[in-house]
Amino acid sequence: MFNQTKLAEIAFEHAAPLKDLSYIEDALRSRYGGANNAIRALILSVASGEPLLFIGPPGTGKSQLIRDFCALSGIDLKGSSDSKSDKVGYFEYLLTPFTEPSELFGFYDIPSLQEGSPKRLEKGMMQNAKVVYLDEVFNGSSAILNSILTFMNERVFHERGTRKEVAMEYMFGATNQVPETEMLRAIFDRFLIRYRVKNVPNKLHPFKELIHKGWWQTYGKSTTSSSGKQNGTGEFTAFKNLLKGLGNMRQSLREGVVASRELMPERESSVYTKFMQLVEMTRSYGLSQMSNRRIIKSLWVLCIHKIYVAVRENIRTCSLEKLGSKKEWDIWNGLEWDPMGPFSAQQVIQGIQDGTLSPMTMCSNRFAGEPQRIKDAIPYEHRPMPEKIGIDNEDLMLIPKFLLDKEDPELTLKMERTLASADDYGS
Repeated sequence: MFNQTKLAEIAFEHAAPLKDLSYIEDALRSRYGGANNAIRALILSVASGEPLLFIGPPGTGKSQLIRDFCALSGIDLKGSSDSKSDKVGYFEYLLTPFTEPSELFGFYDIPSLQEGSPKRLEKGMMQNAKVVYLDEVFNGSSAILNSILTFMNERVFHERGTRKEVAMEYMFGATNQVPETEMLRAIFDRFLIRYRVKNVPNKLHPFKELIHKGWWQTYGKSTTSSSGKQNGTGEFTAFKNLLKGLGNMRQSLREGVVASRELMPERESSVYTKFMQLVEMTRSYGLSQMSNRRIIKSLWVLCIHKIYVAVRENIRTCSLEKLGSKKEWDIWNGLEWDPMGPFSAQQVIQGIQDGTLSPMTMCSNRFAGEPQRIKDAIPYEHRPMPEKIGIDNEDLMLIPKFLLDKEDPELTLKMERTLASADDYGS
């Protein structure tokens, strides 16, 4: 559907921030049990710059996951700003029916009111934050919801008849329930990426994973030194240039559309038919109206996902010859790997390649060396990035996973079969 060579070029040019994003995904997976899909939804939201909504009951880790990601991205969660600017990195607020607009946008300065020229105290408020997270986002009053809609649609803030550009680059929301009223549905629709976070099922394997990772997340080290706990340094170092690098990548994609037109959709592609079939199924089953806007923006997310996955899969390649087949390693991971070890070099490499072992996992060479993260201890192969990458069935299956109003596991299976049939018999 898109110029596959151009997509591969962008992946190569912007591999550094995408690698950092992949390491953050690994770090979060090591701390949150049963949350791999929620983490991938968060990764996609940040990479694409599109708003994310987590839907689920209290206590499922929605807010903490967002905070930990921001901390790993180098965002100051305290929301402090320097004296020369009103801008802040992060703004978070829990909305209730009684929340007033001034709580989000700043109260008016009393002396300015007395002088007849009201001035809002905006320092550190929502319109000046790069990352905005609103918990129970649909609980706000109509005045607040209208402002949020303008924030998301136009990236502007209306102040007494004046349009002001906002600093927001990333928008996250959380809610216990999907809204039904027309006004709330309009805001719900603007959250392009959605994921339903659930409590752990009554199955032994995910239950053990939750206990193991949740205990460390709650009582162990903080994710980073700025995550808010008072137990010393954090487990990971923040990737402070990540968000800037991802912004540059998105700009390169836009330039590929506007300047060179190399990323205009091609006239002929089998992806058109497959994409249309999935849209038809979601509409006919009542899972989403899939508006024109949502179709276009969904394609943007699929494109970003393909670029990200190309980089993520590339950094999981390492060489047995360089590592030494007889070396043994102790691995501290938890889930699929016995934390007591040891493992042969072959087992370690296999674990990295099939995704059961994270490059961010702590390890130690049995014969020499201090504990390090696998990505630092093991010499990875620097194989060339693929020369061509294109949207495939794996990318299209993001539609039922993250881009619909409702979820339906049976329909997801039908979509997988539909795409497989299209490959078998031709689109």
